[in-house]
Amino acid sequence: MNWRLFIKGFYFFPNANYTITTNKSITQILEIVSQETDFVDEFSKGGSSLSNKRFEGYLTEKGFQIKRLLSFGHSSFLPLITGEIEVVDIGKSRVNVNVKYPLKVNYFLIFFCVFSLILIIGSPRIGIGIPMYIVVMVIYNYELRVSGDYLSRVFTEK
Repeated sequence: MNWRLFIKGFYFFPNANYTITTNKSITQILEIVSQETDFVDEFSKGGSSLSNKRFEGYLTEKGFQIKRLLSFGHSSFLPLITGEIEVVDIGKSRVNVNVKYPLKVNYFLIFFCVFSLILIIGSPRIGIGIPMYIVVMVIYNYELRVSGDYLSRVFTEK
């Protein structure tokens, strides 16, 4: 494994943006997303589903907001994926994707890191918050890559 590449593409803050350019229309992109999405009014707490769909979420006229579903177990640390679709040229569209944690998870991470820093100042042996934060960021980066690779593949294939 090339560690420099891993660290270069690693996000230390849970907010990432990327763009996918495709030859598909807005309608085709929304159709692709809808085929892989369980439609919900409110996201489930753990991101678990018995269906064979890959995501849960909803569509708008020019975009989507989805969250990956797990086929087993639960995880509150699944990021929200928001996509805004815009027409670039005739027969060409661009999907601007934002991947971030829900606010509750961000508040938890901030509280946990501040609490850990207080413990480190009081007793350097007790501070486990920073390694825990890194573990959570590894989970975030994994989810970012899994969902990003999938969306890039389905939006650009012919």
